[in-house]
Amino acid sequence: MEEFIKNQYNDPQVGTALKTGDLWNKVWTRDSAYSNLLAFAWLDPEIADNCNRKKVHTDTESGVAVFEQDTGTGGSYPNSTDKIILLTSVWETYLSDGNTENLEYFYDVAYNTMMQDLHVAMDPATGLMKGETGGIDWRDQTYPDWMSSRWNSGMVDIAEGRSAVVNATYVRAYEIMARMADILGKSQEAIDFWTTAATKLEEAMSTQLWHDDLGMYASWMYPEYMGSPLSYKGDIQGNGYALWFDVGTDEQIQSILDNYPLVNFGAPTTYPQKMGKGEHAQRYYHNRGVWPGWQTIMMVGAKLQGNEEMAEEIFDANIHCAAAYLSNYEVVNYETGEGIHSAKQLWSVAGTLAGYYRLIFGMNYTEDGITFAPTVQDWVKGEVALNNYKYRDATLNITVNGTGDNVTSFKVNGEEKD
Repeated sequence: MEEFIKNQYNDPQVGTALKTGDLWNKVWTRDSAYSNLLAFAWLDPEIADNCNRKKVHTDTESGVAVFEQDTGTGGSYPNSTDKIILLTSVWETYLSDGNTENLEYFYDVAYNTMMQDLHVAMDPATGLMKGETGGIDWRDQTYPDWMSSRWNSGMVDIAEGRSAVVNATYVRAYEIMARMADILGKSQEAIDFWTTAATKLEEAMSTQLWHDDLGMYASWMYPEYMGSPLSYKGDIQGNGYALWFDVGTDEQIQSILDNYPLVNFGAPTTYPQKMGKGEHAQRYYHNRGVWPGWQTIMMVGAKLQGNEEMAEEIFDANIHCAAAYLSNYEVVNYETGEGIHSAKQLWSVAGTLAGYYRLIFGMNYTEDGITFAPTVQDWVKGEVALNNYKYRDATLNITVNGTGDNVTSFKVNGEEKD
């Protein structure tokens, strides 16, 4: 909580917003979107909304507003195409505050963004969205050396690929747009358009980006002019979001849970690691690294899919690094557990908080309210309390007693509930 407060700053355009960590003194699209989705939209929906608005770009001539793309290969967009991730933050903020005026504004922004993406990034041959691997944006650490972003051919090869994280995010974005259209009283035609788009993209992803040998989604599919083979690599974002957003068949979801590896200090960002003696293969970052904020995506997904043991392992890893190195670091060395790179990294802070909110208290926000399904580790001793917790017009004091995931008693204002 202290690091959440320390990351706040006064932005002259939107008011109180969140910088990304010690090394990144501004709002970033991915970082704020992931962080708000994980925890901060619950903790402070006003700040979350400010961050959402900060990352809207309005064309000065046409007045058309779209979400702003983060950094990426070759100048970013349209090589990097995951800016729609911000819609997950918008939706989680709405679940927190119920503000339909904000929802109306962002529906239009998201619509413009998605129409732009469909025009420049949709691959008609596969029905998948093109673009690189989202926030795993140090490409020389994950893509083959011959696809290096240091030369033009490599940039083209990366941009013409189709990644799991972008497509999983887009499946969820289409679903959110359908719900927003319904809430805002849009036409049935609009609702059906988004619903159908989600169904078609999920089918395209589950049939074409699934790697049978790995037992998980491949990080990317190579370009069509290479024959569209799948990379022999999976990643935490594409597979984590597949678990969280339920993208794929029941068998595929279970296979991800069974096959995505865990190491001593969490879930590695990619699998398998890039090998060799070169600079990028040796460095600990995306390759040979655990990212606490990113692995929390898989923690939440595992929890929602009923694999509490996996969720607990990931949360324990986040707690270990934060406690051992006295900050929520951007990256953890997956061999030693050392916290490295930026301290107070925003999505790492959110990941730790999400472990308490979403695992120990078992909270989940829905359109109908908050649900509770606690999973409490054995190391938690005694009562765990969350006091003065704000949810819309209510102030809640929440306590959990015991360990495990079997709820034997649930009380509201002292009255036993089913």
